[in-house]
Amino acid sequence: MAAKTPILVRMQLSCRLGGVALVLAVLCACSPSRRDEAPARATSVSDTTEARSGRERPGALVLGLTPFLEAKDMRSEFAPLARYLESEVHVPVELRLAASYAALSQMMASREVHLAVFSPFAYVRARRENPDMILLATQISDGSPTYAAYIIARNDGSVRDIEGLRGKRFAYVDQRSASGYIYPRAYLRSLGYDPDAFFGPTVLAGNHSRVTDMVLSGEVAAGATNATAFKMARLEKAQGNRLVILAKTGRIPLDAYCASPRLAPDLTGAIRQALLQLSTRSEDGRRVLRGLTAINGFVEVSDDHYEEVRRAERLSHGEPVAP
Repeated sequence: MAAKTPILVRMQLSCRLGGVALVLAVLCACSPSRRDEAPARATSVSDTTEARSGRERPGALVLGLTPFLEAKDMRSEFAPLARYLESEVHVPVELRLAASYAALSQMMASREVHLAVFSPFAYVRARRENPDMILLATQISDGSPTYAAYIIARNDGSVRDIEGLRGKRFAYVDQRSASGYIYPRAYLRSLGYDPDAFFGPTVLAGNHSRVTDMVLSGEVAAGATNATAFKMARLEKAQGNRLVILAKTGRIPLDAYCASPRLAPDLTGAIRQALLQLSTRSEDGRRVLRGLTAINGFVEVSDDHYEEVRRAERLSHGEPVAP
């Protein structure tokens, strides 16, 4: 396999170096107690004078989720966090799973959600569409503020390396997925391949679980996913141990936890503080953050934390990227 270009190497090194200070910042966090889980409830967000003026105090907070896993897995992962948040801010928190990556941005703009968990590139796009939304925090997972993106295949197939994918059917997740679309395309361009011409037919699977299913079933020769989905498939799916990593396409800043600007500032501040003090360093924190996404805690970041995602976007489209 050809060596990576300096641009992609710098993208990965920047994420790793920036992560050192962030990981140290989260280690001092602690977590209050958590109530028992309850099923999410449906609601709508009213268009009130308070909402328009940034003073809204809703009777229930709606937390929107990017559908990067199957619906049942998303609810299992985030229901404990919703219960924790409502115990801290004393307002019920209801989960709402978006139909697609793009839909969550639309839900924020149309006031269907008060809070949202955006995957990194979905955040970058949503920020353009909702420039006033408030970035509360990002998560630390497996001890890092970044995660790994992979191109995967079956170990009993004919594909053994990236060159072997030429003309083959390939699965992406969604055009707003960082690990499932933007980073693998940027990686291919860094090797001198045009991702729009290199593969045969490509499909958008919709979520990472579906990508691993399609690779395992032979519907596609390979697919783009992330470390969490790969780990889940290897542990939980029939023949999951047949999945192998063909390439690691980069380290990516983790998800962005955002709030609508219409919320009262003190409520927004209470939500941010509740996230920042939650950590697996406490027993209660471990109960809340026990899912396969392996969240250790949260740390406050600025919008600049996602600048490398913007660089990857430009590279993925074949646009010039400054040194």
